[in-house]
Amino acid sequence: MGRVTIYASVLIVVAINLIAADREDWDDRERRGEREGWERPGERDDRERRGELDDRERRGEREGWERPGERDDRERRGGGRVMDTIELMCRRHDVEFEELRDFCEAEAPEILEAIESAINGEGEEAIKTVMEAVERYVEYRELSAHDPQLANRWLNYHRGEYRSWQLGDAIRDRREQARHAGTLARVEPELRKLEEKLRRLLVELFEQKQALQQHEVRQMKAELVEMTTIIKKRAAKREQILERRFAELSGNEEDLEW
Repeated sequence: MGRVTIYASVLIVVAINLIAADREDWDDRERRGEREGWERPGERDDRERRGELDDRERRGEREGWERPGERDDRERRGGGRVMDTIELMCRRHDVEFEELRDFCEAEAPEILEAIESAINGEGEEAIKTVMEAVERYVEYRELSAHDPQLANRWLNYHRGEYRSWQLGDAIRDRREQARHAGTLARVEPELRKLEEKLRRLLVELFEQKQALQQHEVRQMKAELVEMTTIIKKRAAKREQILERRFAELSGNEEDLEW
């Protein structure tokens, strides 16, 4: 009996020690957050955020971050979309963009400069600028087919318009830069020269526009005379015209055949 008691006591002591050792190991793992299937409060969220961040970084999607060269690719794609829109709208006017560009390069470098500047800036301004140039080119092409001399005068006027816009931009930009730099007084002589150049150009453009409008008035008067003559002739042949139209609508036009 005494021997059994001794064995039982030994087993109890061993069990207690094993339990204590296991509990100590459990506490250590808990402190380290390593217990199987267990994480400290918020640790799972932190781990998931880190994993998501790593995934986004691999995809180049971290906020404010792009892979090397990705910005350039994106900008090229954006510019490509602008050019696609421009080329499509050009074709709707029966004009190829390269055709427009070649014409401006040869005949209207001021317009070409405005087109290229707008395209470099991209966006809606590029499309608007190119479409204005397309409309001018189409009108010039139509005028050239009937009156080449008038077409050239018309083109010279619009080239001057583009020069006036460029001069105006140069004056405003130069004045604004000088104002910020505190050198406005020093650049005033230069600004006055540019302003005088713009004034002379505006006088020329005014005279050119007056001449073009006078030409339009003469054309309108000639068309009015022609229309008045036609109206008088129709009035003189009123009954014939009515009878012919009646025969067309009623299906009896064969009665009027030769």
